[in-house]
Amino acid sequence: MDPSNVYSYQPFNGVDRSSLLVLPTRPLSVEQAALAGTTTNDKATGQCMCCDCKLQYPEVVSRFRCPACGTVNDLKPPLEKVCLQAPLTLRYLKQMINDCKRVEGLDTTNAPKDSFYQPIEQVVDAVFGNWMCLNDSFLTGKPTTTEESGVALDDIRRMYRLLLNLPINVIRAMMRATDRLLKRPTVPLRRMGDIRFLLIILENPLLAQHNFPAETKYHYNILQHVFGLLSCLNNECHSALVQWFARYPSAVFVNKVDLVQKFMAHRINRAMKSKRDLPKAYESDWKVASAARVMALLFAANQKSNALVQHELDLKKLLRIEFVGEEGVDAGGLRKEWFLLLVRSLFDPQYGMFTYDDESTLCWFNPGSFENDDQFFLVGLVLGLAIYNSTILDIHLPSACYKKLLDQKVDLDDLAVFQPSLARGLKQLLSFDGDVEETYCRSFVMELDNFGERQMIPLLPDGEHIRVNNDNRRLYVDLYVDYMLNKTVERQFGAFQRGFYHMCGGNALSLFRPDEIELLVRGSDEALDIDLLRSRTEYHGFAADDPVILYFWNVIEMMEPKMQRKLLMFVTGSDRIPVTGSSHLYLQITCGGEDVGRLPSAHTCFNQLILYQHKSQDHMQKVLEMAILESQGFYVK
Repeated sequence: MDPSNVYSYQPFNGVDRSSLLVLPTRPLSVEQAALAGTTTNDKATGQCMCCDCKLQYPEVVSRFRCPACGTVNDLKPPLEKVCLQAPLTLRYLKQMINDCKRVEGLDTTNAPKDSFYQPIEQVVDAVFGNWMCLNDSFLTGKPTTTEESGVALDDIRRMYRLLLNLPINVIRAMMRATDRLLKRPTVPLRRMGDIRFLLIILENPLLAQHNFPAETKYHYNILQHVFGLLSCLNNECHSALVQWFARYPSAVFVNKVDLVQKFMAHRINRAMKSKRDLPKAYESDWKVASAARVMALLFAANQKSNALVQHELDLKKLLRIEFVGEEGVDAGGLRKEWFLLLVRSLFDPQYGMFTYDDESTLCWFNPGSFENDDQFFLVGLVLGLAIYNSTILDIHLPSACYKKLLDQKVDLDDLAVFQPSLARGLKQLLSFDGDVEETYCRSFVMELDNFGERQMIPLLPDGEHIRVNNDNRRLYVDLYVDYMLNKTVERQFGAFQRGFYHMCGGNALSLFRPDEIELLVRGSDEALDIDLLRSRTEYHGFAADDPVILYFWNVIEMMEPKMQRKLLMFVTGSDRIPVTGSSHLYLQITCGGEDVGRLPSAHTCFNQLILYQHKSQDHMQKVLEMAILESQGFYVK
């Protein structure tokens, strides 16, 4: 067989590549510019196409290497990287395999098997190592649009099955070339048609194979660059990816989700073993951030296609939680701890999704939040999920939230619940007996604090020129309240409501009142029945008539109701009792040993209070109240 006859280059896409062989003087890289002693004060700023790091480099260079991820970013496509190999097709690959097998069958010299497949190895290395070649391979003949990727994915999967049955030298050539291409794509990926090669690489079944540590590391190193390049694409490309993923068969789509999940679990497990504090160890990891953005794209695609619709009913089953690296059977405690940790993370002030009012100690949706709708959808989903799992959440949302969930109208009284100072001012405006216009000097605008920046929002067209007076003050207040409770958070609350209805939607929901929905989420605020709680308490290391236990119940009975609530918060993670009443509230009291000056502690996931052998009731009261008041708890502020 004469390889020159079988694999001779044919011009494709109407471009005669031979005309590109005469290259002009090449621009310098950053390294070459430094070695050549090029000096210039003109600096350009750019972002890495893989990890999104912001970098500064001399304007004279044509490429730079990112120090964070090692990706070479070409600012202009380098002509020396033009490939003379034709794009690969399934038919072409089959022809090559048949030819190589025929030559192998005619061999009488007992030559190594690898040698017969070197022509395929060379073609695979050339195609998978060059963006232009791989990006134009396995095309359907249709143009690349937001609806159609133009890539024959079925042919690609058959291609991988064929290659994986060939000698190991061919497979190694493919993986090395893929790794080389991802570390230097050579082209700024700005158009939909530029990213077809990533879809081809993502279909490689070897990337999900992890038989031994070295293989796991190598495959995840390739995946991190795939996810990095996908995550840093522009909005047009991301919109196209969502549409393309939405057209994937259900089984293929699930495999892609599983691939991203396992990668993220791998990175987070590594972060947990590092010496850095969590969650900073993985929050600062660009690989985790990139994979999370890809997962968001898959989530958006699933919303369009319902590719995982068969799994949605699983959300309405009782959760069983297992923490990685921890032994234990979930009898309810692990599930409760998982919800508590999840809620604390979702309402963490660093994400800016919710605002907090010091006077009412309640949260509300942040109108200036930078988080996308998916995050608020998740919060609504968690509320519904907790209801299905009979778990009380320490979420301090006002009654207006639950009224809006049921599409009921909210008014000034609802605003007074979570922003009492603002509501008092508006009520004073309505009840003022004097000249409103002269005294208040207000226009039909509202001031909005957006991360420290004051914004003036007109409540009516040309509202800044309309004065508030005695005749129109009711209209002003109504518009102000409507803007605060509805218009400013329309996007955020809409996503939150969709998430809640995703779990709890249906005709049955219309039978509930807002306060009943709040009861399901937060539990009851009825008075604590001490005698009933005492009858449902288990003791470990103590007996019911031990002096320490008698001290404890005497102290509890003497507490004010407000302090009893704080004790409940300290032990269970919520200051409310289950919606089914005190009969379903239980407590565990465990002996921690001799009193060596330690404060009582609690394991909220098990409703467990740890006491020591305190010598007197007064001492017990002192250390217990100190532990309750000085503990962090799960309040959001």
